[in-house]
Amino acid sequence: MWERVNERLIQDGAARLLSFAYQRLLFEYCNLVRFIKPPHRVRVMVDSGAFTAWSKGEQVCREDLANLFQKLLDEFSDIIDFVLINLDVIPGRKGVDPTREQVNAAMSQSEINFEWLDEMFPGMVLPVFHQGEPTKYYDHLTECYEYVCLSPRNDLHEKLRIEWSRKFGLRNSGRRYHGLAATGLRMMETVNWHSVDSASWIMSGGYGNIFWRTPNRLQTVCVSSQSANRKTFDAHIETLSPLHKEQLISHIEERGFKLDDLQTSDTERYIWNAEEWLRLNIQFRPTQAAGELFDV
Repeated sequence: MWERVNERLIQDGAARLLSFAYQRLLFEYCNLVRFIKPPHRVRVMVDSGAFTAWSKGEQVCREDLANLFQKLLDEFSDIIDFVLINLDVIPGRKGVDPTREQVNAAMSQSEINFEWLDEMFPGMVLPVFHQGEPTKYYDHLTECYEYVCLSPRNDLHEKLRIEWSRKFGLRNSGRRYHGLAATGLRMMETVNWHSVDSASWIMSGGYGNIFWRTPNRLQTVCVSSQSANRKTFDAHIETLSPLHKEQLISHIEERGFKLDDLQTSDTERYIWNAEEWLRLNIQFRPTQAAGELFDV
């Protein structure tokens, strides 16, 4: 399944985020790039896996991360452009707000990790600024580094995540920002991102949905033949108004897909959703811009 999805992403020139936490998938993707030999260089952002480990109560070994990244450079740097997200230390534990002391200790260790990795891989490592960390730490990062990851808290309402991201995306507009898990449409329209990463194309497809761009917004439409939404008005392709259903089926056919395949195959929905993201034409707000999308 994933070989077909990854092949389309590579051919379409997608920038891809892959994680140290899932090394087999990372090397499978890079080896597929080698096999396909696309006419363009492929861009891969390597996540340290810090959040995945933290969620499990574990830690990532800095030396193991560096060894992995060096192996990737040795084997694939002739065809792939890599960047590495710093091994940031997340304070506290899942479900519990950290103390100020824990936040300060985490920032200090994150900076130590960044300096250590940056010395090994100069210009390839991105520091991370988390929601909840003090502004002076942000100012330090953006004064010293040209490309910075902003990480809004996952446990807050989207409105608060957007407000925080806008504030720091505009605070130093001379820098490039990568948004970690920051691909809500309003988030992408109103924050000055250079790049973002997204898993929503996978999650939405797995739930039986596809993305559909209307003139005013990007929406999801359930198409799965197994979905309970088949009997809910306007919640499934079969219950859309006749005009909207006709428009969506026409769009599906124009894209070279078959409705039956999208209704029965997760793989087809993943491919469809990824390509819809790549083709997304953001309607920018007056002071905003956005750049490439890194698919997770």
